[in-house]
Amino acid sequence: MGDNFFTLWPFLMAFFGLYLAVRLLRKPKWRDTHWWLWLSLASTILHNFEETGFDLLGRRFHIHAFVCARLGLYRAEIALCPADAPFFFIVNLVHTWLLTTMAITTGPRRPLGAAIAVAISLIDAVSHVFFAVTSLSYNPGLVTAIFVTGPVGLGFFRTCRDRGWLPGQQQSVTVACGALVLVSFWFGLALAAAGRMSKSALWWEEMVKGFLPLLALLFKRIPLVKMYSMKE
Repeated sequence: MGDNFFTLWPFLMAFFGLYLAVRLLRKPKWRDTHWWLWLSLASTILHNFEETGFDLLGRRFHIHAFVCARLGLYRAEIALCPADAPFFFIVNLVHTWLLTTMAITTGPRRPLGAAIAVAISLIDAVSHVFFAVTSLSYNPGLVTAIFVTGPVGLGFFRTCRDRGWLPGQQQSVTVACGALVLVSFWFGLALAAAGRMSKSALWWEEMVKGFLPLLALLFKRIPLVKMYSMKE
């Protein structure tokens, strides 16, 4: 995959995410958990664009510099930073496209795995706010975390509670899984930055880790409910 691909894909996905969000919000279904899953996909795509496309300050792919700085790698050592464009493509491909799409497909019958997909996005939003508060500065993805992915995640879990779709104890489990995914994200990057893990091993680690939440889709099967349809 060439550099042109990694340059274009955030923009192509952003157009799709915006289209999807407009379609969903034209006929909102605030009490439909499956509708919230679709909205979570759209919101995460738009969030990814603020990270890997252009941020609020007009900087291109500034998430790279931000993450590298958190790892203690600045301009003189930026070439050693493992958080490059292919890495973020893999992260977004697995966690946004594969996991969330599987959640949309199986969510009405297997809510635990679906909720983990949303929890990952919600915990990521919390991390953006945490970094902003502790550094008293903007970071790429902060605006969409506060106004898009964060509210969508909270809306999903509130609807789950109101509809009895996922008991409170299981909601706590999904949030803990989301936090674990985020911690492992930074742990793997720290190992790679310290030279204790190769870049290819880091990529495989992200792919394998991204597939693990899918195992939750095998459990807690409930009777099939009517799915939200984009044609409605």
